[in-house]
Amino acid sequence: MKNRRRFIAILACILVLIMPFLSETYIVKNKNHKCPRRECPICIEIQMAEVLIDGFKTLLPIISAGIVLGILSFITIKKVVRELRTHITLITLKVELLN
Repeated sequence: MKNRRRFIAILACILVLIMPFLSETYIVKNKNHKCPRRECPICIEIQMAEVLIDGFKTLLPIISAGIVLGILSFITIKKVVRELRTHITLITLKVELLN
């Protein structure tokens, strides 16, 4: 069950990454179609593809900024934890071990 969910998640990620390329291909192929100028389904789909591409244009900087902030916070937390960690052993506590 866990492998199935992982496969579905990976497949969804791949499809999301491929969608802008497919949209661009669709726009290029159907830009000069014969249009009746009245509720043309191809024109509607071209507009939807353009909106999808515009959404990815605004989404990309947000994702990249999130990744950079995540990496910087991870590095900072790692340094703080390393400095705050004290190695407590029996020797540092000066405990006398008796039989």
